[in-house]
Amino acid sequence: MARRTPGHKQRVTFAVLLCGLPVYDDPDEVRRLLRAGHVHDCSERTAAALAEDPDDEEWHVLHIRALLAIGECTRAAERVEIALDEFRRSLDVRLVGCEVFERCGNAERAAEMLAEIETLVRRARWRYDDAENLVVHGRARLRAGDDAKKVMDTYYLPAARDDPEDVSARRAIAELALAKSDFKLAADELRAALALDDEDASLHLMLAHALAPSDDEGASAALVRALELDPAHLGALLLTVDRNVGAERYDAARATLERVLDVDPDEWRAWSYRAVLAHLEGQPAWAKASHERAFGRWKQNPGVDHLIGRELSEKYRFAEGAAYQERALELDADLDSARFQLAQDLLRLGREGEGWKLAQEVLQADPYNVVAYNLMVLHDVLAAYTTLETESFVVRMEAREADVYGARVLELMQEARDELCARYAVELSERTMLELFAEQKDFAIRTFGLPGGAGYLGVCFGDVVTMNSPASQGESPSCWEAVLWHEFCHVVTLGKTKNRMPRWLSEGISVYEEERRDPAWGQRMLPAYKERILAGEASRVSALSGAFLHATDPMALQFAYYESALVVDYIVSKHGFDALLGVLDDLAAGAGIDAALSQRVAPIDDLDVAFDAHLRALAEAFAPRAEWTEPERPHTDISSMQLFSSAHPHNVPGLERWARALIEADRAGEAQPLCKRAIELVPSRVGSDSAYALLARVHRLAGDIESELDVLGRWAARDASSLSVRYRLMEIAEARGDWQGVYDAARGALAIQPMNAVSQRHLGTAARELGRIPDVIRAARAQLALDPVDPARVHFELARASALAGDGAVAKREVLKALEEAPRFRAAHELLLELTADRRAKEGEKDE
Repeated sequence: MARRTPGHKQRVTFAVLLCGLPVYDDPDEVRRLLRAGHVHDCSERTAAALAEDPDDEEWHVLHIRALLAIGECTRAAERVEIALDEFRRSLDVRLVGCEVFERCGNAERAAEMLAEIETLVRRARWRYDDAENLVVHGRARLRAGDDAKKVMDTYYLPAARDDPEDVSARRAIAELALAKSDFKLAADELRAALALDDEDASLHLMLAHALAPSDDEGASAALVRALELDPAHLGALLLTVDRNVGAERYDAARATLERVLDVDPDEWRAWSYRAVLAHLEGQPAWAKASHERAFGRWKQNPGVDHLIGRELSEKYRFAEGAAYQERALELDADLDSARFQLAQDLLRLGREGEGWKLAQEVLQADPYNVVAYNLMVLHDVLAAYTTLETESFVVRMEAREADVYGARVLELMQEARDELCARYAVELSERTMLELFAEQKDFAIRTFGLPGGAGYLGVCFGDVVTMNSPASQGESPSCWEAVLWHEFCHVVTLGKTKNRMPRWLSEGISVYEEERRDPAWGQRMLPAYKERILAGEASRVSALSGAFLHATDPMALQFAYYESALVVDYIVSKHGFDALLGVLDDLAAGAGIDAALSQRVAPIDDLDVAFDAHLRALAEAFAPRAEWTEPERPHTDISSMQLFSSAHPHNVPGLERWARALIEADRAGEAQPLCKRAIELVPSRVGSDSAYALLARVHRLAGDIESELDVLGRWAARDASSLSVRYRLMEIAEARGDWQGVYDAARGALAIQPMNAVSQRHLGTAARELGRIPDVIRAARAQLALDPVDPARVHFELARASALAGDGAVAKREVLKALEEAPRFRAAHELLLELTADRRAKEGEKDE
């Protein structure tokens, strides 16, 4: 390849000036334009440059690439043959020749190009050991099918080491890392490249792609920088389109696509995104027309179907997405990105045999594919899980967890299926698959492909649900029963709409149904939510899905769930439940969400205005007298806290701080009115640091059990995830012989953390006293799986309950196990005698 010193200036002919084209001194500038998608300009400028200097190899290569980009395959092939005669030692000419001949369908000639590269290198390796040629050789080896990791280690990394100032080597490393989902390596290399050249818009764009899975704010900043450098950069504009589609800002996506097509009317990705928008808005004819137009330059382009399918899968339309990937693979059976996307689609559709097989094939073909590797490691983890099956469900859990609460999982899923399917008039034709992961990283890999996803408790793909098990959530697990109910509601509504519903509506209905099932589930107004609403930070109904995609912190994400549920509640309360069902029916028929809401509820602009007013009214009505301002300086003594609260009698944090200090100073009696005032100001504020917790402690210290019970009961009714409340309720109820109270508290505790042996024991005892034999049996089996301190007692309880249930065989087996553990266990001996006598009596009856 011709080399240029930094001071080199390309001569410009009078013809170039006459044609009105901007003058570019350096092919690097034209290369940047080519990367930015300005393909027609690049074709004209490279042609003009070659007319001036036909002996310049770099202009030849750029001209060929420009011709290929505008779909001039035949002309590109002709230029390749000319360049091959002119530059007999060039690797770069042969690499671009391989790409051209592949596009033209001449696989034999393309293979010859790769073979010639190897011959040239073998004959004179010293000639091609510089960084630039190492990168070209590495790209050729990738096209020849070499292992990506080997190419990285043999060509790209040595190139970067040999010439640390060479941006092309770092770009090549980042491109390969991005292709294999190694986002950290890609981001590191791109930052290093940008330190060398901060004016390259394409590098900023690549950084936006690398940061997108983990740092949305950083990705947005990189995208903004790319567009600052080149407002017409097609790649950056198309990423903007992608983000707008993800946030369901379809009008904005369309407007940006117009900008793309103004630059290049035949840009295949733009037409592919138009097809995606048409699918999402229920316009099949326009989807078909856009799909056909996307093939304008290249009739065999597999990228068209791959992109459309990928975007549909992002919207949980996995069946349609899978169909597009299959079409992409018909055009190019070796397109790994399509094969792997298809594998993930199949797994999310519950077609596990096909999905795992395809994922394994992708990994065998490409061991550097990070997501495929993660998935296959997970496959081995899942193989060790226990599978529970019924006519309606397939549940996979860690074996010990399955023994402890697997039966409750199946029971709750059946309850949800019966209630929600009837309510939403849905008949599920497939079994629902639930995978409960004992480790959060396994949940993340199954759900997102990569570790991460902190804050997500469960995800529903349609007939497949993935969840973090309580065991994966550490010291403060959420109520897993509420999460499961929420996710199964997704199964129902996604089934009703054929997966054609915006995220906000799907999440809003699920949160709404949580609270209908149990008022302690779901969400409620918080001071932070009130502040956001009154500050004008709530999303319009028409933009709610974007609130999920662009949430800047966990609180913003939770607020998106809450606001979505309020929209659903608003629709039902103002327009009736049938209006909501009508919206879902319209979505299933292919209507867009704005059209469905306008038809069944109100025109979307009117709904935006009306709901905003409703939301503000709710916020203003919430804790209207409560204050939340913090003192300018932290108060460290009771006197200063008292002074602050005297001046700010409705300041809730001040009241709670003062009450806590009084309790710690053994002045709990003085704290009681402060706690009551704080609760009166904000009854919905719960948690271990709330006034409820402080007031319960005050009553406990005073020995006032009745008042403590009242406070704990009010707290528990508003907080489904507080274990400490339920542990204390169990303790008090047991001491009072209130077995229904023990039973209810134990059930509540086990809905949060089922792997707690004490809660299981309390449930079993209460169930025995209440005569609920099935619960006694379930609790005993759970205790045995948890390695109880007194296994003889648990085996005995299981034996006694089994006998009462009429299962003599189990009863005898369990009582013998009790005696193995404790040979002198008198009650067990007596039960064994009873069981033996009963058996003899039955045998005697048979003889008669």
